[in-house]
Amino acid sequence: MKRRKFLCTAYILCALITLIFCYGFISSYEVSYFLGIQIQPAQRIASDCETLNIAMVIAGYETTNRAVILLKSILFYYQQRIHFHFITDHRSMDVLPKLFNTWQLADVEYSFYNSTNYINRVNWIPNNHYSKHFGLIKLLLADILPEDVKKVLLLDTDLLIVGEIQELIDSFSKLTNGKLYGLVENMSRWYTTQDPIHHVWPALGSGFNTGVALINLDAMRKIRWNHIWRTVAEENLKYYGRTMLADQDIINAIFVQNPHFIHRLPCKRFIQ
Repeated sequence: MKRRKFLCTAYILCALITLIFCYGFISSYEVSYFLGIQIQPAQRIASDCETLNIAMVIAGYETTNRAVILLKSILFYYQQRIHFHFITDHRSMDVLPKLFNTWQLADVEYSFYNSTNYINRVNWIPNNHYSKHFGLIKLLLADILPEDVKKVLLLDTDLLIVGEIQELIDSFSKLTNGKLYGLVENMSRWYTTQDPIHHVWPALGSGFNTGVALINLDAMRKIRWNHIWRTVAEENLKYYGRTMLADQDIINAIFVQNPHFIHRLPCKRFIQ
């Protein structure tokens, strides 16, 4: 009996030591990863190439935490000049400037835009998405960002860059002849499955995912974009009711009426 107790105790101790070792390894890996990204400025390539403008809507501490991981993955894989445009609430505004001041990145600029200045332009839209009305603010980028920003890569915070994105950036050249968006098709069946409780908003085929979006702001400003999205939203709200996927529902409904607005991005590099 004593021998059995001793063996049991020994097994438990071994298991605890193994767990502690694994935890230490995982923790050190995460720290190494973060530190590796933080020293990236010394490796960044200064160049005269065109600046890549990236926009994100960030509201709340949880979204800010996700954004930090996304930012590090971007900086790891993209070494050219970047200008980040953050549409934030007061909580995110408390964190992000301190973060960038700590990083001191070369060839990286950033601007902040107060989301409270724009919420009242979209809060009339009933919305069941977890992003609340912050997701709908993405419809206003042509007004929020400076006029000299002609095109922008819009990213949701719940994603991770895991490879070279230059091929994606090169797709901006395809946004011609009135095309406003470069998007990948939805890999889910959301828009093709009938929901007995909620009417699913219309979309072309399986619809398009707006989590990664190339946007032609210059072309958007040359048409009555605000009138277009407001009209489509009002018409579809009458029949389909509140949006379930925020801006994505409205943008997909716009494409149904204006298929020439969309450029299909290849889905080979996207995992949803």
